[in-house]
Amino acid sequence: MFLIEGLITILVASFAYFYISDYPENSNWLNDKERKFAIERLKNDAGKAHIKHLHLDKKQICAAFKDWVCEINF
Repeated sequence: MFLIEGLITILVASFAYFYISDYPENSNWLNDKERKFAIERLKNDAGKAHIKHLHLDKKQICAAFKDWVCEINF
């Protein structure tokens, strides 16, 4: 049973690897309106994450390590 499920998973994954594109700009299966919407949504979702020169202070780094949620993740 596990072999059959594994084989189906491998077939679907290999199809998805070649069919699904990395970026909306490269997608063949989106029309122009959907592509533009996806690009704008990704830019909006990224927020300040796409800033190249992000400056961190020692205070910010210490605050991150003092946060108990960060301690749980390590």
